[in-house]
Amino acid sequence: MLREVFDFEYAEIATILGKSEIACRQWFSKAKKHLTDHRPRFPASPDLQKQLLTSFLQAVHAGDMSALIHLLAEEVTFWSDGGGKVPGTATQPITGRDAVARYFMEHRGVFRGNLPATSHTELMGVNGQLALVTRSGSRAIAVLTIEVEAGHIRAIRAVANPEKLTHV
Repeated sequence: MLREVFDFEYAEIATILGKSEIACRQWFSKAKKHLTDHRPRFPASPDLQKQLLTSFLQAVHAGDMSALIHLLAEEVTFWSDGGGKVPGTATQPITGRDAVARYFMEHRGVFRGNLPATSHTELMGVNGQLALVTRSGSRAIAVLTIEVEAGHIRAIRAVANPEKLTHV
C-alpha cells in the first residue's frame, strides 16, 4: 500500500519497515503477481476439492462436455508438465473454459488416450492437497491437482514427468 496508494519510493519503504530496499522490491513484485494471478485468498474446503475432483474425473471419463464445462471457471488455465518425455502432454498453458474442456474431451486427460490398460485413477493427498493420481500398477504416471475459486475449478495442474513422480 505504501508504494501503490501513497507513492512512497522503495528506499522510504525500506527505512519505515527496517528492511532492505531489495527485499521491499521483491515483496511488492510478489504481492502484485499474486493479485494479478487471481489466486483465491483461502483454499477450498477438502469436501469441495473432493467433490470437484470426483466430478471432473467422472465428466472426463464419460466424455460429458456439458458437465465438464459446468465445473470450470470461465478463465480456467491448465498447465501440464510432461518434461518432454510424455507424448500428448500440453506444451503450453491452455486458457479458457472451452479450450480446456475441449483438450480434456479430445485427449481424455493428459495422455491422449494412451494410458496403459492396467491404469487406474485414485483420489489421494499429494503435497498437502487432494489430487487425482493415475497409476499403472503401483507406479504413478500422472498427478492432477486443481485450484478452486467461487465453487469452480480455476486452475488445473498435471504432472506426468516420470522424474517428478518417483516418490508418489
